[in-house]
Amino acid sequence: MMTLYNHPISPYARRVRVLAAELGLPLKLIDLDFAKGEQRSPDYLAKNPNGRVPVLEHDGRHLWESAAILYELAGEHPQAGLVPGGLAERADMLRWMFWGATHFEPPGRGITFELLVKPRLLKQPTDPARVEEYTRELARQIEILNDHLKGRAWILGAGFSIADIAIGAVVYTAQRLKFQLEPYPEVIRWLDALKARPSWNA
Repeated sequence: MMTLYNHPISPYARRVRVLAAELGLPLKLIDLDFAKGEQRSPDYLAKNPNGRVPVLEHDGRHLWESAAILYELAGEHPQAGLVPGGLAERADMLRWMFWGATHFEPPGRGITFELLVKPRLLKQPTDPARVEEYTRELARQIEILNDHLKGRAWILGAGFSIADIAIGAVVYTAQRLKFQLEPYPEVIRWLDALKARPSWNA
């Protein structure tokens, strides 16, 4: 059985849990206590020098960076069709995942840090000016996603892929943090379809 070093509020760990559920793969979860600094212990830093979750213990290796974990696990199970077979289609999937990592996730991560990590884990006050800045940038990026989803069931069109899991986990977290999705009906439709999948609550 694979082991996932996890934190319940992390959208990046959620990605791996969702994919494992999609593929029917059992996971042993080890939840790190960030308030106690377990992610900075020498033992954990030997697994991931960034001191973040998730880390997947798989085939005697410690694999970190959630997008890489998604790509490897989905690639090991091609029958699920979560990674396209054609080069152009795979490039399109990676384009959206890279867009997510480069443009979409940073403001989402900032909002999560200000509204969840600081008050709950670090016992520090939220900075309203930073929340406003992150919210403004997240809105700019989510509009790009909303426009792209017009006429498409999923990010790549008709086929569900790991790009939907990767980006969806960040949108889901933003929604839970009260980011207003009402101006983005295509994103709401798409996110509702994600949440309807049995894997989503893994």
